Amino acid sequence: MPYFPVDDQAPFHPKFIAAGNAAIGLWTRAGAWCKAHASGGWLSRDAARTLGSTSEIKKLVTVGLWEELTRGDERGYAFHDWTDAAGNGTAEEEIERRDRERERNRERQAAKRARDREKRGADQRDRNGVTPGVSNAGTPAPVTVTPSPSPSPSPSPSDGPDMTREPEIRPETTVRLWTDQQEISEFVRARAKRAGVVDLGRLGSMLATTVEQLGPLSAHAAVVLIEGLLHRARGEVRSVDGYIITCIRQSPDGVRDLYEAEDLAAISAPSVGA
Repeated sequence: MPYFPVDDQAPFHPKFIAAGNAAIGLWTRAGAWCKAHASGGWLSRDAARTLGSTSEIKKLVTVGLWEELTRGDERGYAFHDWTDAAGNGTAEEEIERRDRERERNRERQAAKRARDREKRGADQRDRNGVTPGVSNAGTPAPVTVTPSPSPSPSPSPSDGPDMTREPEIRPETTVRLWTDQQEISEFVRARAKRAGVVDLGRLGSMLATTVEQLGPLSAHAAVVLIEGLLHRARGEVRSVDGYIITCIRQSPDGVRDLYEAEDLAAISAPSVGA
């Protein structure tokens, strides 16, 4: 999990004193947001207004803790001297660092699941009184092996499903929306739209069902999870909704790996909100 560093001399820095506690609260929350999204210390105006008030934003700009900066065609704000703080990097550096950490977490989680499967298998054999390689009947029973066709290789969770073919989208008549659309913040809806999501309620319900044994999934976390899955796509994604459904069906372990790597249970906690 990335952390937003705060210098131990910050409480009495002239800029912090001039900004006041309320604006510094926004500064701290926004810094954590930038680390979570590997933005290199930049956040959009929509994100800033979701985290704090207009007056707090103006304070940070006035005292020089933030600078107004347009990225692409989107207006926003950048932290002053972001990369001067230990642990902070450019957006490219932080994305690379995050991707390395995701891969390490994916490998750790895959190893843990393998150990858990082996333990469950051993427990099941113990309950059934079966010793591997030994028949309980005294005389080993003959074993007939029937060749079976080799299964089609499943997609690598780290790469995402193969997008050389259009994904099959079948009606999900039993899907229940996991949250009321009216409860999703404008910022989250806008972010989902930018990602190309058509039906966030449906995708959120399916993703929540996939990860429900690991923890909860808020609307905000669902969008982060969708963005992470899109990042793993091999090739052009023509239908975001179709691609995410394909990920859920073909690689549920990959979805769960990403959920844990991004620590989405933490940002789905009720205190954080959608």
